[in-house]
Amino acid sequence: KVCHPLLAISSGCTHVVGSKNGAQYDKAVKREQMVRQTEILMESMDATSVFIAPTPMLAGFSHGRQTCLVVDIGAGGTRVTPVVDGLLLQQS
Repeated sequence: KVCHPLLAISSGCTHVVGSKNGAQYDKAVKREQMVRQTEILMESMDATSVFIAPTPMLAGFSHGRQTCLVVDIGAGGTRVTPVVDGLLLQQS
C-alpha cells in the first residue's frame, strides 16, 4: 500500500498535428487513457490519491516559474508550450 499521494507525468500535448480522426475523437482517447492510468495506479498500488501533471508545467515549476514558455527539442521534433499560472494554454 502506498501511504503518500502519487505524481504521474503526462506528455502535455495540447494538440495532435495531422490527426485524421478529429479533435473530439483525440480528446476522448486522451481522456480514456488518463482514466485508465488513474485506475491502474489506484487499484494496483492502492494509492490514496493521484495527480497527473503535464511535463511542461513541471519543467516550469522546476525552475521556480509558474508562467513560462517551455521549448522541448527532441529527436522526433520540437514542441513549444506556453504555461500561464501553472496551466497549459490550449490556444495562444
